[in-house]
Amino acid sequence: MNMYDIFTKPTPYVAVLLLCMAAAFTGMMAGPRAGRSDATIEAYREVGREIFFVFLPFVFYSVLATTNESLLAFLAGTELPMASAIVSGMSILSINKGIKASKGRYPMDKFATLMKWARTTLIACLILVAWLFFDESPWPWFSVINLGVVIAVITLAFGVIAAMSRMEKVPQEVGIAP
Repeated sequence: MNMYDIFTKPTPYVAVLLLCMAAAFTGMMAGPRAGRSDATIEAYREVGREIFFVFLPFVFYSVLATTNESLLAFLAGTELPMASAIVSGMSILSINKGIKASKGRYPMDKFATLMKWARTTLIACLILVAWLFFDESPWPWFSVINLGVVIAVITLAFGVIAAMSRMEKVPQEVGIAP
């Protein structure tokens, strides 16, 4: 691989994004304690495990695709945006749980903003799935686009789901009486 290939082929970008995704999952499941209570840490890590297990079959499939030298084809397929859509759906369910757990103590406009974000990412992921499904030979750079979408969705979804989980599991820490 020469210098020209580094900037014009998707493979180096995919490698960097895969490392970012691994770092995101590591942070979700083994992040710093930073003065948080044990209940909060456990709530956050539980959310990290949930999101990881959504992507685990795809991680396994990507390892198999690597042995077949078709990793870029797999990453440019519909599987990753579909998993991102599932995680966006998990965000929507989590926001609904947060609304119930808040017992009216938080303004609904904050939840409405989160819900709009979650619905928008769900719809965007499903549009991407449909586009890739009907495209007979997807552009190789979709592997980079798909990984970017996945990293954005898992990062934002982790923040939303973890906050809602904390609100539900340790309400006294967020100002909601048990």
